[in-house]
Amino acid sequence: MGQAIADASMIMADGLQKRTDAQKLSQEQQENARLKKQLQQATLRPKVGGIYAALLQNSPASRIHARNPQG
Repeated sequence: MGQAIADASMIMADGLQKRTDAQKLSQEQQENARLKKQLQQATLRPKVGGIYAALLQNSPASRIHARNPQG
């Protein structure tokens, strides 16, 4: 009887630990996504073609430059 209770307790504790780990992982993934987005917005990119052309088309700087082509 005591062994069955101990086994049930261990199974229950393992389940709680897995849920906690999954929640922590989810929170860390959300934080990583937020930080990656923040880094992309803060990264300076040159106004040149070539390998940077695809990145520049979607950057905030290109939208500003498109509205004000003089500077």
